[in-house]
Amino acid sequence: MTVSTSNSAAQLNPPHPDFNTTQKQFWVIGYPIAKSKSPLIHSTGYKSACLPHRYEIHEVKELDEEDIQSKFGDESFGGASITMPFKLPIMRYVQEITPAAKLLGAANTISPKWTSEGARYLEGHNTDWLGIRNVLLRGLKTSHKQASDSTGLIVGAGGAARAAVYALGELGIKHIYIFNRTRSRVNEIQADFAGYDKVTIYAITSLSESEFTFGNPLFVVGTVPAKGTFVPGQDASHEADALLLDGAAFSRIDGGVMLDMAYLPKRTPLIRLAETYTKFETYYGIDVLIQQAAAQFSMWTGVEAPLAEMEKATLAKYEVEQAEASISSGVA
Repeated sequence: MTVSTSNSAAQLNPPHPDFNTTQKQFWVIGYPIAKSKSPLIHSTGYKSACLPHRYEIHEVKELDEEDIQSKFGDESFGGASITMPFKLPIMRYVQEITPAAKLLGAANTISPKWTSEGARYLEGHNTDWLGIRNVLLRGLKTSHKQASDSTGLIVGAGGAARAAVYALGELGIKHIYIFNRTRSRVNEIQADFAGYDKVTIYAITSLSESEFTFGNPLFVVGTVPAKGTFVPGQDASHEADALLLDGAAFSRIDGGVMLDMAYLPKRTPLIRLAETYTKFETYYGIDVLIQQAAAQFSMWTGVEAPLAEMEKATLAKYEVEQAEASISSGVA
């Protein structure tokens, strides 16, 4: 099966002919975001692409209508990245919402657009799913032998799990297992995706071999914090109700791709377990952050994102933080 690797949400042309000729102001809005990597990622991209734009943090505990209208209405406004807890309430400030953002109930990207008559309006997008999809595509190999009946597994049932469902559906995965401690959360996702006929979602109660009735997963996506999962005998500091991991999740004969959305630490219990199965490619939450930002970059500017430069700067900073966190926690 062939899957397109193009960034379907980002058309490579500026939203306005003069968009990149003057400095535009971009924001990341959310709370808490003081340590956000987004300014580093985007500023590196602008510098590498020789664009004059600025990207800054706007940290607020609540959305103030006058403040948002002022920022979004300014003629220099180029776009905004929206983080928690504002991905849903920000939608009331835009005139158009893309189908993906509507289905996921979350807009993490705001873009100014212009009609053919020159009228300006704002559109809400979701690039979270694009970040997930593009990371999984990066790891997918011919040897993995993706087929029309390949399956996917999602660990967790929060907002990131919804983006993962959509990403897997767009990758052609028809059968998706969701493993979560609360069945009702999975039921909510099943109900919300009832009209999305590309996938069927199955709630499973463990990661044992018997649960994978449609075949072992080609793609595995973790969406819970590191302490929310554990491998018996290996992870002593997990939460009391943490999800029990099982290697059956990685027992597909031809292997596959595993992504854990957890940001810290880098090597989560799920990642460490996947690493013991050599036919599985493993990726991290930081990879998704970079990929979704690259999608935003292209969407806003109409310029192909200089991904290599954005990755180099961001991963260098991330590795330093990982090392500092290990020292402070006493981990060698």
